[in-house]
Amino acid sequence: MTYGPETETVEAFIRHLKRMTPEQWSAAWAAGGPASMATWAAAGAAARIAAWDATEDAAWAAARDAARAAAWYAARIAARNAAEDAAEDAAEDAAWAAAWDAAEDAAGDVARSAAWAAARNAVWDAAVDAARSAARDAAYAANEIQGADLMRERGQPFYFLPVFGFANPEEITNARS
Repeated sequence: MTYGPETETVEAFIRHLKRMTPEQWSAAWAAGGPASMATWAAAGAAARIAAWDATEDAAWAAARDAARAAAWYAARIAARNAAEDAAEDAAEDAAWAAAWDAAEDAAGDVARSAAWAAARNAVWDAAVDAARSAARDAAYAANEIQGADLMRERGQPFYFLPVFGFANPEEITNARS
């Protein structure tokens, strides 16, 4: 589940709850007054456990959704930036190389047209290759996020997440704040 801009706050609160000691829980309930204590006592242990499990499940669902959204956002930005950079570099290099080579070998409009056509084709091919490569890396990074627990169990290092600047999936959610 995604809470929008509140996701980080909700997750931080759940982390705080998990770190609380029994003494801190007692103090929190005592601060709620006699009505809160009576209500809590009446709810019983089973209700408290069920409420805690539901909260934890919702938190994990929110964390998964937030990680997935962050990964796709990072992948889109990285793919777009990689494609733009590759296209600019390829366009400049190919255009100048093709233009000078064609100008040396032949003269006139036909030579210039052929050089620019070659440059356009080279730019297009480079942009397509760069975008395809970036998209593939982003998809593999998303797979690493989803399979992080299994990879850790097997002792496998993350490969594609570091390509996008993250050592592990947890850094993605930390980077959002």
